[in-house]
Amino acid sequence: MLPDPPTLTMGNLVAVYQGEGAWDRSVVAGTGVRRIVRENGELIALSTSGIWRKSGSEWIGLHDDLAMDRVMDIALVRGQLLCLLAGGVVKRREMA
Repeated sequence: MLPDPPTLTMGNLVAVYQGEGAWDRSVVAGTGVRRIVRENGELIALSTSGIWRKSGSEWIGLHDDLAMDRVMDIALVRGQLLCLLAGGVVKRREMA
């Protein structure tokens, strides 16, 4: 697999290119994926229902301490998940 392969979304379906025409497809909770971020093989999705980390064939929730109606965007930088909240506040979480 490529280090950071092409990733496509439609609704709550996430498709990650595996090479030679093969795609790994999985479903994220919620009705739609708003953002996908990746770094060093780590795949994080912001959906309408939360923030999710891909772990094997499952998506694990990372949003326990966040008011999801306030999360506007996410980024993944040097092993830290950054969450932009309404009002301009940025929350950080170590992903290690």
